[in-house]
Amino acid sequence: GKGKGKGKGKGKGKGKGKGKGKGKGKGKGKGQDSKTTSQDTSEMQDDDEFPVELSIEVPEDPLHALLPESIGKIRINNYYYNMLEIIFSSQGLVGCGSICYLARKDEEEFIIKDHWVLGGEKEAMNEINMMKKMSGVRSVPTLIKHCLKGTSWTHVHLILKPCIRPLHKFRSKLELLSSIHDIIKIQKEAVEECKVLHSDCSLNNAMIEDDGKDTHVMLIDWKFAVNILKSRNYTVGGTGTLPFMSRVLLLQLHLCDLNGADECKKASCLKAKVAPLVRHGYHDDLKLMFYIFIWICIEFRGPLGMKCKLENTHNWIPHQWSASKFKHYIEELSKQFHPYFKKLLPVVLEWYYLMREPMKVSDVIEMLERHITDLLMNEPSPELLVSWWLLKGLKAEHSVSSGKEGESQSLIDETNCNNKQVIDYQWTLEIAPKSKRSKTG
Repeated sequence: GKGKGKGKGKGKGKGKGKGKGKGKGKGKGKGQDSKTTSQDTSEMQDDDEFPVELSIEVPEDPLHALLPESIGKIRINNYYYNMLEIIFSSQGLVGCGSICYLARKDEEEFIIKDHWVLGGEKEAMNEINMMKKMSGVRSVPTLIKHCLKGTSWTHVHLILKPCIRPLHKFRSKLELLSSIHDIIKIQKEAVEECKVLHSDCSLNNAMIEDDGKDTHVMLIDWKFAVNILKSRNYTVGGTGTLPFMSRVLLLQLHLCDLNGADECKKASCLKAKVAPLVRHGYHDDLKLMFYIFIWICIEFRGPLGMKCKLENTHNWIPHQWSASKFKHYIEELSKQFHPYFKKLLPVVLEWYYLMREPMKVSDVIEMLERHITDLLMNEPSPELLVSWWLLKGLKAEHSVSSGKEGESQSLIDETNCNNKQVIDYQWTLEIAPKSKRSKTG
């Protein structure tokens, strides 16, 4: 906009910008573009109903994290790697005992996947062979090395690149929805180009890669991937991970268990049993991605993996959908979505209606692309959002205790000059510059 300003110079003249000088002059100054500021403010106002939970546990942004120190060493094929952190560790008494480490060797970072496979070398090589078959697909990790040890149970070490973060540690709603869209496109490419069905996408297998310039989605854990058969019938074992399996698969597994129990009552159960088959198609994986999306929007309350505290007294959808009584009630979805994700509720509702009809992959992709263009491109950073939520919570807390509106504003002013109150909630408004993690290709 046009405005009057002080320009540098000894006499009268025209100048752009603001500056102190010996002479005054009229000039055309460029006013601040209020579009971006108004968008940021609008985004914060949209979250006006956000239920602030004090104290806020502020997660660490991986893009600004300091380089971690070594917590130990691991030897693979006579090479030692420094373990920097544990990215994922499976829980429970049964399973593959999977652990993923962020590791470094010769100033280069890797992902090391340490797990067990039931069976010998043939079973353990399935994931390795599938990753080799998917070589060239950008969103599939690159296998650097592997190590196999064992007979009936095989201990497997995979060294992978690039370094990635879990899907639920997204930095914005746009990044989350774009990642869901890209994962579906990866699965589509694997099916149509490579004739491979991943069949086991879960919250811990969908990842986001930061290459220093942009972010890309990665789909990992191909140990249960299968070559697509015309019959679409596959042996039980790699049919998904609870609770992210489609209801059709759950029903088939339930029937397999019933048939197995009946067979054991007969004398013929002493004979070698044939592994049961289940029918698994690409549409099951599409429904699986729908469940992952719902899970995140209910179980989390913000970016960078901020978890919700779900009370056990309420029948939350993620806790019920593996049961026979689960149904996609639109009213329940609308109630249980966290306010942070309320802009994504129309996406879920439209996706739900697509699932009720014979679902086309192209329809889901087109629907997601349409909603992606409607999202705010420059959503406030996680640091700014958490700061705003914290100040809002402090203001509300102070208003309740004092009962005076005027004093609540003075509290916010006080935090700007003295961050003692903020430190009590493990957060500071000053973002100190930190050395970023080195990006390796």
